[in-house]
Amino acid sequence: MCAIGCASSIQKKLNQTSRVISATVDFKSNTAWIVYNSENIRLESLTEVVKSVNDSYNVTKIEKTNKLFKNNLLPIQ
Repeated sequence: MCAIGCASSIQKKLNQTSRVISATVDFKSNTAWIVYNSENIRLESLTEVVKSVNDSYNVTKIEKTNKLFKNNLLPIQ
């Protein structure tokens, strides 16, 4: 396992992915927050990006929201 280094690599790869606006990966909470343009992107392709960094990492749950976020994941009220 590559732990925090992989989290950084996953975040970097997600941010380089076409149609991804921003991505933040938090190793401690096992969470990735991804803001993306929903036109012409498959959620499975984001899963593939995660697995491409290290086969031991996988996406187990995807939750979609239409909330807008500001300042690194604080919801806009």
